[in-house]
Amino acid sequence: MNAEASARRREALLLAVTVGFIGLVGAWHHELWRDEAEIWLLARDSATPGDLLTNMSTEGHPVLWYALNWLLARITPDPRIMQLFHVAIAAALAWTVGRHAPFPRFVRVLFCLGYYPIYELNVISRAYGLQLLLALAVCVLWPRRAQARWWIAVLLALLAQTILYGAIVAGALVVAIVILSRSPGDPLGRLSIGARLGPLAVAVAGIGIGAGHSFWQASRMGSDHLGVYQPGYDFEWFAAAISTLLRGGLPLPDPWDASVWNTNIVDALGAGAATVGLLAGTGLLALGVWALRGSPALATAFVVGTGAMLSITLFLWYGQQRHHAQPFLFWWVCLWIAVASGSRWTRLHSRVLGVLLAVHFIAGVWLLATDLGRPFSHARSVARTLQSDEWRGRPVVGHIDYAAQPINVWLDRPIYYTETRVFGTFLDWSERRKEVSTEIAMREAIHMAREENREIALILNYGPGDLDIGEETTEDGVVIRHTHRFEGAMVPTENYYLYVVIPANR
Repeated sequence: MNAEASARRREALLLAVTVGFIGLVGAWHHELWRDEAEIWLLARDSATPGDLLTNMSTEGHPVLWYALNWLLARITPDPRIMQLFHVAIAAALAWTVGRHAPFPRFVRVLFCLGYYPIYELNVISRAYGLQLLLALAVCVLWPRRAQARWWIAVLLALLAQTILYGAIVAGALVVAIVILSRSPGDPLGRLSIGARLGPLAVAVAGIGIGAGHSFWQASRMGSDHLGVYQPGYDFEWFAAAISTLLRGGLPLPDPWDASVWNTNIVDALGAGAATVGLLAGTGLLALGVWALRGSPALATAFVVGTGAMLSITLFLWYGQQRHHAQPFLFWWVCLWIAVASGSRWTRLHSRVLGVLLAVHFIAGVWLLATDLGRPFSHARSVARTLQSDEWRGRPVVGHIDYAAQPINVWLDRPIYYTETRVFGTFLDWSERRKEVSTEIAMREAIHMAREENREIALILNYGPGDLDIGEETTEDGVVIRHTHRFEGAMVPTENYYLYVVIPANR
């Protein structure tokens, strides 16, 4: 037994070191994109915790990841500290799986080297890695759920503060706890009502705070942001939502899409993608429930949680790969708990998971290699140009604001956002933000150049129209010269085109 435990510790350490090393290499070559940048800018440029809460009031996310980054930003304004911290979370996640997951070794290894642990939840710094780590900590304590009920309650409350999906996972696991508490044969069922209610109240309160904070922030968002997604209420709309179960379970990129990231091979099917996605997604959901058949409480929790996640996809936001991953990752959590609680592991489990995780491994290597070989975003390259002696003294106008935002991470001066008509770093997603056309953005830059009688840097994240590099045109008494283009980024909206707007009398 000691030899087995020692072998598991060595395996866990090796997995943690491997995932951590991959994360360090990946993060070193990874350019922050707007979602990562916005969190860092909010943390860096909020002087106090109160300022942070005020400034993030239109974000739509709970506070935990923002608060942790606020603490990191007090150490240094360099965002690489956020990336290092996030890689440490990924390494801890791999260690937890290697040390405690009740699965065969090849399943543990393939999971840790799959798309989510080595890329999406490792190289890209968001709250999703912390969400999964907290959920796995609950898995570790679950076999001792009666004795560790307070710790589980605290972990569930913290889980609900990561992202809205974390609150859903925590709520679904509370459903499982309530079901088990009604069973006299379960350790929770043998506790007194008083011993059960206290921890349950802590968990439910945490879930209420996390979800409530998210929805309160969403209520403060402007219609130009929150109202972008409109449910279709037709077959295509429903099929697309169910197909996200397939996209999350098989995160293989579309080989014909140059962006690679946030693509899926299902899209290569063209017109048949919706139907295939609907059928395959439904099949994966049924397979997931079947795998949990030995634990009705966890099967129920999985269905409840997945239903809530699909409701977000259907009615609030279709989402991207990290959102589509949530049902699969929650199924992994439920399967872990079920097997650790005594559900039988079969050869079919090994075969199905082996195939799924082999696809994840291929996807992880594919995305990691792509990120190493080309820019994820060109934001830092643009900032480097704007920091040069030639450009340093020029005010910067950015359009579209969310695309210009990550440039601010590396810039020594704020950018003028045309949508809110203010100089800033992080964005304000309230009703004050109004989408503007290219013509209006150009006029803002022209007006600034004429009013201040100085050269202005103008950044656009879309093609230059009729002006090629080095060419210029004259409008309203100013010269607009196209000077640089930055293309080929994995995030297609973070390719940039740089102009200098020069008053005619200079």
